[in-house]
Amino acid sequence: MRVLFLSTRPDKPSYRFRVAPFLRPLAEGGWEVEAAFVPRGWWARRRLWKSLAGFDVVVVQKRLFGRLDLGSLRRRARRLVYDLDDAIMYRSDEGGTDDPRRESRFRAMVGAADLVIAGNEFLAGEVRAAGGRVEVVPTVVDTDLYRPAPERREAGRVTIGWSGSSSTNRYLVELLEGLRGFDAGRPWRLRVVSNSRPETGFPIDYAPWSDAAEIGLLQSFDVAIMPLDDTPWSRGKCGMKLILGQAVGAPVVSSPVGVNREIVVDGETGWLVRTPEEWADRLRRLVEDDALRSRMGEAARRWTVERWSVRAVLPRLRDCLASLG
Repeated sequence: MRVLFLSTRPDKPSYRFRVAPFLRPLAEGGWEVEAAFVPRGWWARRRLWKSLAGFDVVVVQKRLFGRLDLGSLRRRARRLVYDLDDAIMYRSDEGGTDDPRRESRFRAMVGAADLVIAGNEFLAGEVRAAGGRVEVVPTVVDTDLYRPAPERREAGRVTIGWSGSSSTNRYLVELLEGLRGFDAGRPWRLRVVSNSRPETGFPIDYAPWSDAAEIGLLQSFDVAIMPLDDTPWSRGKCGMKLILGQAVGAPVVSSPVGVNREIVVDGETGWLVRTPEEWADRLRRLVEDDALRSRMGEAARRWTVERWSVRAVLPRLRDCLASLG
């Protein structure tokens, strides 16, 4: 098969974790696969659309095209797949309120696609409600790259880690408001990896995100956290903060929202918590108990390799695309 993946830009998490890791394995399986990025200009997009006829399947990532672009795309693509890993049919800045324009474009994309691939069951439900054919293929990580550090993390101090983009900083800030005064029986720090420093009075060790530094920074986490509010937008998230943390062998503490309830094996790879008191209790236990942290971290790594890795999900993605050939 010849497959073209169309994404927005190479540094987008949706491309980095839902396309890039699969290109080589699919090619090694005998497929011809390419990736391209949708240009801004109309004429540049028209040139791109004209090239689509040479592919058996075109996979569009998350983009909500207008009527003219979508019509040109659909006419040129033999088989069209729509891939999404966020609740793009809702407004992100208000936690998931209705947006008629987004909803209309989402329904048009679903209607035009031969298949929709959704990152979790919540998103799949939105596709079904729009009348589309959908398969769930979770967002995963290359566990050959994202793995525990070869040497022990910093001795004497425990690092609680959070990684994310500026658009998700607000979830961390809201959590920290409820953790003011948090302390444990040994030295610890909160390391924040992001493309912008969160505005909070809580003491943090801020590290700017970069592609080159990402794995090393994640490997410095002794514990990884993922706070979320419970809104339609948040339920559409695919839990990458948890998957990345578990991949590098860190136990996780998370809000029980959406797919997080599947990623975290509560009490084994980490904990699902709701209240500030539960957050403080579970974090304190992980900071103070080396054996508990080690045991949960090893379980988290095993679970991620088995269920949330490129190796585990590749056959599922391949079967979905091959069904259209």
